[in-house]
This record gives sequence, C-alpha cells and structure tokens, in this order.
Amino acid sequence: SDTGYSASGESLLPRKFPWSPEKQKEAFKIDGDYELQLVASEPLIQDPVDVAWDEKGQMFVAQMSHYPLPTATGKRLSQIRLLKDTNNDGVMDKSFIWAEDLDQIQNILYMNGGILATTWDKTIFLKDSNGDNKADIQEVVLKYPPAQHNQLMPSSPHWGIDNQIYFNNGLNLSMLTVNDT
Repeated sequence: SDTGYSASGESLLPRKFPWSPEKQKEAFKIDGDYELQLVASEPLIQDPVDVAWDEKGQMFVAQMSHYPLPTATGKRLSQIRLLKDTNNDGVMDKSFIWAEDLDQIQNILYMNGGILATTWDKTIFLKDSNGDNKADIQEVVLKYPPAQHNQLMPSSPHWGIDNQIYFNNGLNLSMLTVNDT
C-alpha cells in the first residue's frame, strides 16, 4: 500500500510522493540571467551521486543504489551510466551501463579518456578501449582501508590549478597507497 511507516512504526500518512522532474524544475528560483534545463532524469538514471562530462558532451553518472550501506552478499549495486544526446536537443535520450558491480561508488572525474572513480576501499580508473559503451579496462590507482561509512572514505577527486588531482579524505584519516603494479 502507499501508507508508509516510519522506523518507529508511526504512520506517515498522508504519504508525499516525489515531484516529477518537470515540477521540480519549476520550483527552482534562479537568480540573474541564468537558465535551468533538465538534461536527464529517471528512467535513464537512478540514485545519482555524481556527474562527469567528456569532450564529446557525453554524461557519466555515478549511481549508488545501496546507500547508506553496501549489500551484505551478492552483486554490488553501484554503477556508472553513460548518457548520450543522440538527437542533439540538449536532453540525454540514451543510457548505457558503462561500469557495474562497483563497491559504494561515490565520486567520478573524467580524465585521459576514462573515469577516475572513488569506491569503498580503492580508487579505480575505468576506460572503454573498444568503443562499445562499456568500460573494459579497470585499474586500481589508490588503495585504502574500507571506511566505517561511505561518507568517511576518500572522495571528490578534482583538478587543482597545478594540474594535480586532489581528494577529500573524509574523517577516516586513512593512508592512501598508490598502486604501483
């Protein structure tokens, strides 16, 4: 049913359903001479946590479907989707599972023709080397002890003005180890 209950068992009636993407867009108040456009929404993506763009205008979306905790067994649910605008209208209309079975993906950064992705216990570089819209190269770049919670793990890779990539280390204070293999 659509009644909904809180963790304490208290009813959440009347249940409020999420707004449509169009209604959400209308609710934004934009200051200045800016424009807000809807580029992607469900069903092309679900549970997005980060976005990166490549030089072709393709959109990579990190999805963490098992937030806040990883699955105990079975397939890991984090993935990266590749979205494309095939009719050049500014709205994504094709979605591909570009990388899957990732462990608690949190952030992504486009670089060197691929994606640098932070996960539960490592940062990996993924790349599609044969153009089939699926990452077929996966290399571990950094390793670190798994965080007690995904909000504590290294995250947010970004370019510095010195052309180096920097990370936030969360509160885990873990030692990052460069994978030299």
